[in-house]
Amino acid sequence: MFKLAIDAGHYLKTAGRRVSKKFDSNQTREWVLNDRVARYIAQYAGDYPIEILRVDDTTGKTLVGLQARCDRANRWEADFYLSVHHNGGIAGGKGGGIVAYGYKKPFTYRDELYNACVAATGLRGNRAKPLVSKGFHVLKHTGMMGVLMEYGFMDSATDAPVILTEEYAQKVAKATLEAIVRVAGLEKKKEDCCNVEVRILKNGASGADVRAMQLLLAANGCKGKMDEKKYGSFGSKTEAAVKQYQKKMGLEADGVCGGKTWGALLGVTG
Repeated sequence: MFKLAIDAGHYLKTAGRRVSKKFDSNQTREWVLNDRVARYIAQYAGDYPIEILRVDDTTGKTLVGLQARCDRANRWEADFYLSVHHNGGIAGGKGGGIVAYGYKKPFTYRDELYNACVAATGLRGNRAKPLVSKGFHVLKHTGMMGVLMEYGFMDSATDAPVILTEEYAQKVAKATLEAIVRVAGLEKKKEDCCNVEVRILKNGASGADVRAMQLLLAANGCKGKMDEKKYGSFGSKTEAAVKQYQKKMGLEADGVCGGKTWGALLGVTG
């Protein structure tokens, strides 16, 4: 299992670390942006044999010192350390972009992360040296390879509107995780077809999984009178369609989409 230590740089109350009021009336704190990216990285890591350790306070309320972060990663014997940040220093001007810092050679991780994030987001910026060698504390005092990523400038007319969006956080997190995976030589987990976790659905349920079930029922010729006003809502007509499918598959026709019904719909056999 690959061990990935992550910190969302600073914390909620770090003075001055926020998006310029010129571009964001809420003046979103840097830690909020950092934490969002870190959480998406952890989410995407679920597809791989990766363990995640957040070495900062995940609520952002308590400042965990830099050496304490290093100590946590070192004791855990992490394979890689990622420090997530957003930058400042444009003072309302244009330009900026993503910047990646490394300390230990070779700089394979640093360069791969930078190139992947720029390719995914287009936020190249105008920094003369977007790939930097610098002895930041968390890079110098951890025993593993590490990279500190600055995912754009909070006071840049070019970057700020972009880095505030959920889409940007998702893109940059996915690019970061996939770059780490490539350098580390990791492969996606093999799906265990006998252990699919699904929600039991019945009349009154709603959500994306209800819509998925309805589409699968329709694909299996059991749409019947399933003409609820909008897919995603489990009503009496969807219940009838479930029963129709269950009878077709030789299952108990109770109108509830539980494990056996889901298994049949998904083609999963245990």
